[in-house]
Amino acid sequence: MVPSQLLRTIFAFGCGSLLVACATPYKTPTFESRPPGQTTFPGIAQLVVAAPNHTLDVLMVHGMCTHDPRWARESITHLNSTLSGVGTPTIVPVQVEGTKATLYQANLSVPGGLVRTSALVWSPIVAPLKNQLCYDQKDKSEACKATPAYPYKRAKINRALKDVLMDDCLADAIIYQGKARDAIIEQLQKAILTAAASPRPSSAFSDVVTAAATASAPLVLITESLGSKMAFDAIYKLVTSQDKNESAAGIRTFDRTTEVFMGANQMPILALADQGLDGSQSTLANSPNYPKDALAELIAMKRLRAATVTAPPPRVVAFTDPNDALSYILAPAKQVANYDVVDVLVSNDNTYLGLLENPYPAHVGYLANPEVMRLIACGSSDKGCVSR
Repeated sequence: MVPSQLLRTIFAFGCGSLLVACATPYKTPTFESRPPGQTTFPGIAQLVVAAPNHTLDVLMVHGMCTHDPRWARESITHLNSTLSGVGTPTIVPVQVEGTKATLYQANLSVPGGLVRTSALVWSPIVAPLKNQLCYDQKDKSEACKATPAYPYKRAKINRALKDVLMDDCLADAIIYQGKARDAIIEQLQKAILTAAASPRPSSAFSDVVTAAATASAPLVLITESLGSKMAFDAIYKLVTSQDKNESAAGIRTFDRTTEVFMGANQMPILALADQGLDGSQSTLANSPNYPKDALAELIAMKRLRAATVTAPPPRVVAFTDPNDALSYILAPAKQVANYDVVDVLVSNDNTYLGLLENPYPAHVGYLANPEVMRLIACGSSDKGCVSR
C-alpha cells in the first residue's frame, strides 16, 4: 500500500469505527476578507459570459507533493462537470519544448461560452533531486520502487507521514527555495507562456512569446500550495526581464489575469526565505533576488500603470483548510500578502475526535473538494451558474 493510501485507510477506519467522533467543521465554507465585508466574487461561469467572444482561458498549477497526469485529467474533468460542460472533454498532453513540464489542455464547451483550460504538471522537473530521498521511504512511491525499502521499524502513521509529507512533499519546497530555483523558474516560464499563448502557434519558444504578448482573452489562474509561489515568481521574473519580448509577454499575461484562486497558501512561510533578518527585500527590477510575495509586487506594479491599463488588478480568492498544517490564511498576513483578498475556510476531510484531520487530503484535496470547485466555477453567489 502506498503511503497516501495508508494514511487514507488509517483515518477512514477510525471514522468508520466511531462515526460520532468525526466532523467536518467547514463543510459549509466561511468567508473573511481584507478589506472586511467584501467577500463576494464571481466564478468562471460569470466570467466566461462577460468575456469578449465569450472565451476564457484557465491555467491550473499544482502544488508540492508528486502530481501526475491523473491530477490534471481529474481536475479538468471535475471543472467541466461543475460548469455543466458538454460531454467528456478531450484532454491533450503538450510537452513544453525544452522542459520536463507537461500541459494538459482541453476546450470546455460550457453554458455561456468556451473555457480553454490548461493544467500544468511540473513534478518531473524536480523529481531527479527528490529521488535522492528514495532510500528513506518505507513504502515506496512509484518513482522509488527500484530502491530498497527503509530497513528499520516505523509506526504506521509516522511511516506514512515521513514517506509522504517529508520525503515527497516538503522536499519540493526545499528544492525550490534553494540553488535550483532559477532553473525551475526558467522551465515554468516556458510552460506558463505556452498556456498563455493558447491556441499554441508552434513549438518554437520565440513564437510562443510573441503570441503570449498579444493574447487577449481574460485569464483565470488556479494555483495550489508551492505552485502559487512558483507561478507568480515566474511571471514576476518575466515582467522584470531584460529581454523586452519576454517582459511584454509577462506583462500581458498578468494584465489579462482577472481572477486568482489559490488553495493551500504557503506564501507567508515561503516569504521568510526571501527576506533578510530585518524583513528587507530587494525591489530593483534587475535584481537576481525574488520578492517575498511576487503576487503582491505584480499587483503593485499594475497599480502604478493604472493610467495605461484599464483593467483593475485581479481578484484574489484564497481557500484554506484550517487543519492543513502547510497552509495559511492571507487576510491577516499584511506584511506579505498586502493585497485585497477573500479567505474561504473549508474542510477537505473529516476531523477525527476533534484531534486530527488526515494531513494528506487536508493539503492536496482542494480541487477534489466539491465546495471549492463549486465556488471556483460559480462564485460566491451562484448567480447565473448552472452547475450540477
